[in-house]
Amino acid sequence: MLILGGVVFNKHTSFYSAIFIKGANFGSAVFKESISFASSIFEYESNFKSVFFEKQVDYGSTIFKKYTNFSNATFKGKASFRHASFLEKVMIKQSNFMNVADFEESKFMKESYFYSTIFGNSTTFQRALFQNNTDFKMVTFKASVIFRSAKFNENASFESTLFNKESNFKDILCKQNLYFREALFSDYLDFNSAVINELNLSKLYTKDNFNLDLSFSQIDVLYYKNTDFKNTTDKETFLILKESAIKKHDQTTALDFYKKEMESHKYDLKVKKDKDYYILLFEDYISDFGTNPIRPIGTLIFTSLIITLFFSFLTNEWSLYFVSAILLMNPTSSLSNISEMIGCKEDISPILESLNFIKNIFFGILIYETIKSFRKFSRKL
Repeated sequence: MLILGGVVFNKHTSFYSAIFIKGANFGSAVFKESISFASSIFEYESNFKSVFFEKQVDYGSTIFKKYTNFSNATFKGKASFRHASFLEKVMIKQSNFMNVADFEESKFMKESYFYSTIFGNSTTFQRALFQNNTDFKMVTFKASVIFRSAKFNENASFESTLFNKESNFKDILCKQNLYFREALFSDYLDFNSAVINELNLSKLYTKDNFNLDLSFSQIDVLYYKNTDFKNTTDKETFLILKESAIKKHDQTTALDFYKKEMESHKYDLKVKKDKDYYILLFEDYISDFGTNPIRPIGTLIFTSLIITLFFSFLTNEWSLYFVSAILLMNPTSSLSNISEMIGCKEDISPILESLNFIKNIFFGILIYETIKSFRKFSRKL
C-alpha cells in the first residue's frame, strides 16, 4: 500500500493515469497546489479522509475499484470527478466543497454517502448513475445544483437537506424511492419530465421564492403532506398533485390543488387574452372555484332580498316581504306564480318576466356552485 498520510505537497502534483495496485492512503495530506489523479485506477481501497486540497483537484475518468473514503475532506479549489467510476462503496461524508464540484456522468455502482457535506458553489451530478442506495441527508447546497438526467436505480435520500438556490432534477429516472422529507428549498425545484416510482415531498420547509415544477413528469406515488408550495404557478404541477390526492382519497386536499390549478389556468388565459378568462374570473368570485359554499349562498340570499325589494315596490305588497324573498330563490318560479301565492292582483309585464327568467338562470348557477363547493365532504370529486 502507498502511504502518504499527513504529507504536505507544496507543488503541483500529478498521478495522471497512475495505477495504485495495492491501495493508497492519503489521509490528512495537504495539497497546496493543483493535483491530478485523472484517468488513474485504484485497484484496492483508497483513503482521502481529512485531506485538504488548496487548489484545483482532478479525478476525471478515475476508477475506484474498492472502498473509497473522502470523508471530512476539504476542497478549496474546483473539484472534478467527471466520468469517475466508484465500483464499491464511497464515503464523502461531512466534506466541504468550497468551489465548483463536478460529478457529471460519474458512476456510483454501490452505496454512496454524502451525509452532512457542504457544497459551497455550483454543483453538478448531471447524467450521473447511482446504481445502489445514495445518501444526501443533511447536505447543504449553497448554490445551484444539477441532477439533470441522472439515474437512481435504488433509493435516494435528500432528507433535511438545504437547497439555497435552484435545484434541477429534470429528466431524472428513479426506479425506487426519492425522499426530500423535511428538506429546505429557497428557490426553483424542477422535476420536469422526470420518471419517479415514489417521490416524498412531505413536510418541506419552503421560502417565499420556492417554485415547484412537475410538468410532464411521471410519478407513481407522491407524498405532499404539510408542505406549502408558495409561488408554484404551473397548472400541470397542481394537476399532478390533485390526481395524487385523489388516489389517496384525500378529497379536501385534492380540491385545494384543483383551486390552485384553476388559478394558474386563469392567469395563463389572462396573459393570452383569452375570453374564457372571464368565465374563470366569475367562478373565482362566486365560489372560489367551487371551494367556498358561503359565497354562492350569500350571493343568492343578498340578490334575492334586493330583487324582492324592487318587486315589493312595484306590487306595493310589503307585508310578505321575506316570504317573497324565499319564493324568489326558486329558479323555476315565475313572477306571476309568486304574485298569486302572496295574493297580489297586480299584472306582471312580459319585460319583468323576462328579467326574472335571467334571474332564474343566475340563481341556478349559484345553486350549482353551492352544491359543487360541498364536494370536499364527499367521497368523490
